[in-house]
Formats: sequence, C-alpha cells, structure tokens
Amino acid sequence: MSKLKNFVSGLSTNASTRMNKNLLLKDIDSTINITRELVKPSTENASVGTGPELKTKWSQTRAAMFNRAVGNTKPGANMFYSINLVVGRVIEVMEDLKKFFEGSTEVNIEGLNYQSATAIQLYYISRWYIDYSKDFLLLLYTNEMSSDVSSDRIAPPFTKAEVEEIENKFSLYIQFTTFFGSNMKMSVNEYLSKLPDMEVTDESESAIESLMRGDKSFKLVDTKEVSNFMHGPGFFIASVVAQRQEQRYQSAKMEADSVKLRILQVEQLKSSVENGGDANGRTLENITKELDYNNKRLRDLRKDIDKMEKKYEL
Repeated sequence: MSKLKNFVSGLSTNASTRMNKNLLLKDIDSTINITRELVKPSTENASVGTGPELKTKWSQTRAAMFNRAVGNTKPGANMFYSINLVVGRVIEVMEDLKKFFEGSTEVNIEGLNYQSATAIQLYYISRWYIDYSKDFLLLLYTNEMSSDVSSDRIAPPFTKAEVEEIENKFSLYIQFTTFFGSNMKMSVNEYLSKLPDMEVTDESESAIESLMRGDKSFKLVDTKEVSNFMHGPGFFIASVVAQRQEQRYQSAKMEADSVKLRILQVEQLKSSVENGGDANGRTLENITKELDYNNKRLRDLRKDIDKMEKKYEL
C-alpha cells in the first residue's frame, strides 16, 4: 500500500486542498472522447496489416522488449495488438471512474479516503497511459515514415528532452500495459466499493493490505519506476487542479498530437494506395478528403493553442 500513500503525499504537496470536481469530470470526458475518436483508432490501425513496418533499429528494439515482457512469443508478433486491447480496457476504466466521481461529493485532497484516493490514482495512470500511447506511436510513425532509415533514430517532431522522456518511460509503459491487461475483467466500481471509507494513513495500511490481497484486485507492480511515478503526479495536477484555461490547454495539446498521429497514418495509407497498395476498401478520394479534414483540424487547434499560450503566458 506504500504506493497509494506516496501518491496521496504527492497530491498534497502539489495541489490545493480541494480538487475541482467539475474540472475533473471535464478532463475525464475530454480524455475519453480523444481516446475513442483518435487514439484507439490509431492503435487499432497500427495493429493490423497497414501498421508501421518497424524498419529502424530503434523501433525493432522496443518492439522486442515489449513483446518479451507481455509474452507475445509468436514470430512477427505485433505489439500494437496488445496495446490496442489495453487502450480499449482503459476507456472502460475511465468510464467507470467517471460514474464514481459523478456520485461523489467534492474531492478534498487532505483526508482522502481509500475509495477516492484509489479512484484518483487509477485515473492518473489511465490518463498517462493514453497520453504515452499517443506520443510513442507518433514518435514511431515519424521515424518509420522517414525516407532515410540508415540511422538508429531519425529526428522526430519532439524536442530532444521529450524524446528522452518517452524512451525513459518505456519500461513503465510496459508495466502499466501488463497491469491493465491482467485486470481486463475486474469491475472498477465493484473494486472501489470494497474499499473502506476511511482516511489513508500509515496506521490503517495493514488492514487495507489484507482487504486488497487476492486475484481480484488492482495491484500495481512493486518497482522503482512505479514508485517514483506515483510520488510525483505533477502532470495530472496541471490539467485537473489548476484553472480551467490550463485544463483546456492540456486537452487541446493532447488532441493536436492525436490529430498529427492520424495524419501520419492517413498519409501512409495514401502513399501506399498511390503505389498500388491495398486501400482497405477505401477510395483514394475518400482518403484524400480525410487527410484534408484532419490538416484543417490541426491548423484550427494550433491557432487555439497559440491564443491560449499568449493570453495566459503558458
């Protein structure tokens, strides 16, 4: 239970005493919508024959790491098949958490009980997982679609620090993939209802540990990466606890990156069709229209993001 205690300590350090419930629900809504509309279709597309070819050493190494960790032992196993299933599961988890928070009172950071603290922790992990899935796939597609694949990694649309962050968190990503994958059928609401309505304290940990033992529990793996991640929930705090404009800003940035990813996938499909490849039952005209639509959408999002950055000095 130390990870939950660490997580609550991190919340208390980084947040005000009251978390705005309406902002939390708006953040959950926007994350679910972006995931359904853009991230899930992108991971699904990557899991089938039209997905990336993994021509670079960078992507091949990470695919091997991922498949080995999750037990995909078949030759040529596609890691995005597992990722796509887990992304679908994460949507279900977020929908259950939305119902939980809708029925809750305003969430006070100081004095969190085990039900609300665990719910916030689960959403923090879920939101991070979706955001990382989007960034990792965007980085991979950018690398794979470069005409020069002689180097280990081609410069992506991220800063060097952002690339290093994606690389450094890949092991954590694998661990959370396994975590959600092993809890595919567990009901979030049923699980939370079993937790006591008592404050998260050192004194109560032993009692809670006995309650949470067994196969049917959302147990996080006990690793250094997970412990460090749980102790500093700054990303979550920035988008949910801060002012409304910050929440809108984070959502717009996430959506813009997701649209970029979709553009890369459609461009790849268009290039394949123009060279005689399989169009997956679509026409070139239809593919071109989708590409034009997403490019316009990205331009509009960038305008909104630029306005918010200037107005709020973000």
